[in-house]
Amino acid sequence: MRDDTGRTGNAGAGGFTLIELLVTLAVLALAVVLAAPSFQGIIARNRLTAAANELVATLQIARTEAIRLNKRVVLCPSTNGASCQGSDWRRVIVFVDANADGNPGGAGDSVVRDVTASAGGVAIQGSSNVSSSNRIWFAADGLVRAGNPATRVGRLSVCSTRLPVAENSREVRFAVSRISVATASGTAACIAPSD
Repeated sequence: MRDDTGRTGNAGAGGFTLIELLVTLAVLALAVVLAAPSFQGIIARNRLTAAANELVATLQIARTEAIRLNKRVVLCPSTNGASCQGSDWRRVIVFVDANADGNPGGAGDSVVRDVTASAGGVAIQGSSNVSSSNRIWFAADGLVRAGNPATRVGRLSVCSTRLPVAENSREVRFAVSRISVATASGTAACIAPSD
């Protein structure tokens, strides 16, 4: 059978030779090997940003609940979601502190939210004002306190050991009634921030 060009054979038949297939697979493998570290960096940066944003949202919820309920609302690190434990701020609880003792479980106390603020590779530490009692609370007036009732400033450092030092840290800052996030100068050891 002849086609329009005068060639004989099956004009519709086509395919890849083994060499063409191997070259294509080699190029694809090279592209994957070169792109993998970039994807890991993107994932680590996204986890860092997500953890910082989750902490900001949790602080905002605590402030809003304190004003709405006209009661003291506390944030603290927790390992079980029901009580304040330790100094690892990757998991926090927000609770109404009706008896103002700084611990959930008293008369009129109720846990408002249990939040896991970070995934793997992210560390969260409080500044000295925060770590003195590992509590951040908002009074009914919506103003923040950290450590003792007179202290109205503090910071939480969100740090990733999986990123270069120049971009491995964010600080969640709070002062009086303002809550913000800033890129901080990082350290290889992910140390606690200053107040």
